[in-house]
Amino acid sequence: VHVLSATARDAAGNTTVSGAVNVNVFNSSSPVANLYVDAAIGTASCSTYNITARNCTGGTARAFQTMNAASAAANPGDMVLVRGGMFNTQFSPQKSGAAGSLVTFKNYPGETVTLSNIGTQAILAIGRSYLIIEGFTVSNVTSYGRLEDSTNIIIRNNIFSGSTGSGTTSGFKILRG
Repeated sequence: VHVLSATARDAAGNTTVSGAVNVNVFNSSSPVANLYVDAAIGTASCSTYNITARNCTGGTARAFQTMNAASAAANPGDMVLVRGGMFNTQFSPQKSGAAGSLVTFKNYPGETVTLSNIGTQAILAIGRSYLIIEGFTVSNVTSYGRLEDSTNIIIRNNIFSGSTGSGTTSGFKILRG
């Protein structure tokens, strides 16, 4: 947090000082680390992920087969890039980010990530904060999601359609956040 004030001076030399203003600066230039989620890697995780070949041979990146496993390994400021595919299990981030160092879960550029055929909330965050969830398609699920006792979570550029729940169970719930 930066505290700023401004001084204005007119032609006669009279000055006026503004009150203090708190400014939060978020550096979005590059993540601390990129982690990958690729359901096609054939193993729970690896540290030799080849981004181009989409396998665990000859690369230097860390990859996980599930979004939940990658979220458990992510640290504040990390970017988790999810490769295209269909995911049929609930996504429940295991850790929070920190103020100014959000953990971002995002589709890999140009690829479609779909959360579907999930008999409960597709996205569930309980007691989490400082996360970004971006670029996913959520369809054919009982409920799109639930944020409970969670703060500072950004959900953007996602597509939600085809909830199979009824009444208050079908949408996106935010409780005590």
